[in-house]
Amino acid sequence: MKKAISLFISIVLTMALCACGIENTNEGTDSPAAIEYKVGDTAEGTLFDITVKSAGFVSSIPKGFVKKSWVNSSAGPKQYLEEMDVVPDEGYTLMKIVIKVSNYKGKTNIRYQLVPELDFDNGYSFDLESIKSHASPKLTTGVGISSYYIFPLACSIDIDDPLLFAGVEENLYYAVNQKVQNESEKSLRLLLNIPNSTEDTENLETIVFNLR
Repeated sequence: MKKAISLFISIVLTMALCACGIENTNEGTDSPAAIEYKVGDTAEGTLFDITVKSAGFVSSIPKGFVKKSWVNSSAGPKQYLEEMDVVPDEGYTLMKIVIKVSNYKGKTNIRYQLVPELDFDNGYSFDLESIKSHASPKLTTGVGISSYYIFPLACSIDIDDPLLFAGVEENLYYAVNQKVQNESEKSLRLLLNIPNSTEDTENLETIVFNLR
């Protein structure tokens, strides 16, 4: 009888130890959650530091569009410049994000184009080109007519002398669906893919800022 009890206790203890071992193994394999920075934070990247200085919705971009035209006159061709506000199309609104790229840690010249993407509600994405499709006035070209935005539709990092690079600040504008502003309970993130090597600029790391 004593032998049977001892054997039973041994089996119970063995099963308990196995369960503990399994539990500890699972704990050790849990992956940490991805870091999400907030507006005002500075994210330290491998090559650059990124700061989102501000983010918010705006009703227009004052004098953000320039139309250039040439008119023939008795004195010869005359150029006219017309500055216009950029406004969102119906059902859309504009978002302005100010970012700063600083603290370059490389030692060689580099030119790289960031593609900052807005992610709404975990899947709806907007890029800088959205201004061309969902805001007015529209870009036009023709004989004697050209037009352009005064703000960038791409965000480029161009470092000619690493020792003199003091950082660069960019105003990013997006035309987003009105729901992005109205449905504030849903997530809104800025995704920045930046190189983590000067030798291979296609080797990227993603930095995420939570804009809510």
